[in-house]
Amino acid sequence: MTHVRRGWWLTAACSAAALLGGARVAAAQDAIVRGRIITDRGEPLAAANVTIEELRVSVSTGADGRYTLFVPAARVRGQDVVLRVRAIGFKPNSKALKLIAGELAVDLTLAYDVNLLEAVVVTGVQQATEAAKVPFAVSHVD
Repeated sequence: MTHVRRGWWLTAACSAAALLGGARVAAAQDAIVRGRIITDRGEPLAAANVTIEELRVSVSTGADGRYTLFVPAARVRGQDVVLRVRAIGFKPNSKALKLIAGELAVDLTLAYDVNLLEAVVVTGVQQATEAAKVPFAVSHVD
């Protein structure tokens, strides 16, 4: 009876090792692009948009300026792609890279651009106003 139990545990342990080893090989086929986005003053840039447009993959940076993009193995073919980073109030930056299985580290710096601050315009009116009395143009976009 002891021999049967040992055989069962040995079979279970070998099966688990094979499954875990296979999972490691499968995960190695994915491409993971990690990095940090900082300003030209060395500060981490939160909420920047990091994109690989060729694959339509995008993610935002965290409060510490770090990001992680996962590309499934089925979409990784060793192709050349462009990693683009954009944030409001900063000049966009990009870097060309070859997308391969495994991890890539790409850190980028964005420079301040005070001219791009006009990209966001928020206006409001406290109460209803006739169009003839409004000091700005009013339009409707569908």
